[in-house]
Amino acid sequence: MKARGIQSKSAFTLIELLVVIAIIAILAAMLLPALARAKEKANAITCLSNLRQWGQAMEMYADDNNQFYPASRDLNYVASPDHNPVWTEMYADAMESPSIGLSDWFNALPPYVGGIPLWKYGANSISNNVFTYSRSIYICPTAAAMPYGPSDPNSVTGIQPGVGPGPTFNYGMNQRINWPAAPEVPFKITQAVHPSAFVVFSEQRVHASETPYYGDNPTDLSSTYNCYNRFSGRHNGGGNIVFGDGHAAWFKYSYVCTVINGNLADPGRPDINWAANGEQVQ
Repeated sequence: MKARGIQSKSAFTLIELLVVIAIIAILAAMLLPALARAKEKANAITCLSNLRQWGQAMEMYADDNNQFYPASRDLNYVASPDHNPVWTEMYADAMESPSIGLSDWFNALPPYVGGIPLWKYGANSISNNVFTYSRSIYICPTAAAMPYGPSDPNSVTGIQPGVGPGPTFNYGMNQRINWPAAPEVPFKITQAVHPSAFVVFSEQRVHASETPYYGDNPTDLSSTYNCYNRFSGRHNGGGNIVFGDGHAAWFKYSYVCTVINGNLADPGRPDINWAANGEQVQ
């Protein structure tokens, strides 16, 4: 009787294992860019949705206020037009002079879309973290809106001398809404010559790493208000804008901004009006 032979177990050789690893690496290299593009596309869609909500909030606010718009900036600091309010100031404005502080767009509009007015964040010590890290209509998921240190010249820290930190605005209200009048002069959407082309909100650069950028001031970044000079191309070379009739769309940066005589300029597109009179911003 023959003894049953011992069956040998098959196993990967070193060469076979290296081949498998190489194939996996090649597949990963092929798939990762596609996954990154898919993620950015999802981020851009989220951002577009945020701006549509801001547009809807603006429409509802205008309907409740005889077609007047809220203020594009903190009206308690009109003497300092580039002043970005910090958390403590927002809270103080709402408590001490609500007729002014609550008329700012970042306080007046959020309740219309189930959001929290920014002044309420100023009532607690973790407000800046809540604003920066949470997903909300204030945040574009692609924006580099992390709280960089004050030593970083390319960042927006929201820090005002001697006061404290404030929010980094990913979206800004069109600063030309009151132009050439002072920012405290109320504006009606009926003043816009072409409401469907008139910019109400757009996303804006929050970090100098966001390109393309045609300007010569890379730290001209986040604010409660903006214009073409702060427009961001962080979504595959373009960004989102919402208009006076409530519709929102993505535009290539080079379509929104141009260079004239070596300077960043408004190309004067008929479908993108930064000025209410429909004229090119000079």
